[in-house]
Amino acid sequence: MRSLRRPDLDPLPRFLGVDLTDRYGRHPRPIDVCGLNDDLQAHWWTWEWPATRSAVDITHIADEIRHAQEVMIDGVQALARIGEFRRECEATCSTAGRTGDQRPRIGKPYAGFICSSLDIFEALRHYDAHHVNETPTISEVYPAFLWASFGTRLPKKSLISGRVVRRKILESFQVKGLPAIPTHDQNDACIAALLGAAAAGLVPGMKTTAVGLPLEKGTDGIWREGQLIIPLLQKPTVTALGHSITAWLTAGLGGYQKQKAGKRRIPAPG
Repeated sequence: MRSLRRPDLDPLPRFLGVDLTDRYGRHPRPIDVCGLNDDLQAHWWTWEWPATRSAVDITHIADEIRHAQEVMIDGVQALARIGEFRRECEATCSTAGRTGDQRPRIGKPYAGFICSSLDIFEALRHYDAHHVNETPTISEVYPAFLWASFGTRLPKKSLISGRVVRRKILESFQVKGLPAIPTHDQNDACIAALLGAAAAGLVPGMKTTAVGLPLEKGTDGIWREGQLIIPLLQKPTVTALGHSITAWLTAGLGGYQKQKAGKRRIPAPG
């Protein structure tokens, strides 16, 4: 894998949010990464999948991982228990994709994304085994569940209003440095990084917990299940945010309310 992080970014962020993409498609999209430090200033870059479908090598992103305290990845870390068609955490969070007890065949729904996720988590575990005490806590998140946790139905992410309201939610938690109209991948990477900061106690009104079954390696050598990290929001935080979201939508979000988002990426600062 290759990182397109700015070489002058110093210090490297403590909290990384990673929005994985499907490496098995004809033209794999870059992976959006958001980095936060204690001041919650957002930094943005991308990782690129290798040109071939060989085993994932994370050597070129290892510095970013090693310097982080929490890495939150939107991706599947392991298969379900034998005989199950989905993992317990997926049932709890009503995920769109379901991970069965066998690696899916490419071409089936979500198979490329699931296999891509399994590939990178396996590479991270291999790196961790050879660099003891040099890797952070690496966890799985599901951004759609994170956005739903705020208690108010949001506009679709296909609308610019959906992207802008998500940006304003992030800003309400004191995140800085967001583009005016983030892509939905940037928003998802950022909220994943924010959850990492919350796990470290840096986000007022938000803590974290884990749902699902612990990650275990079976006698066949295959990793199964694994937990999702979700937010625990204080009731006053949810109530205040709900009022704010309603006000933003009522005000029309600066004219973005009904506009559909195009494919053009809006450059992010930093």
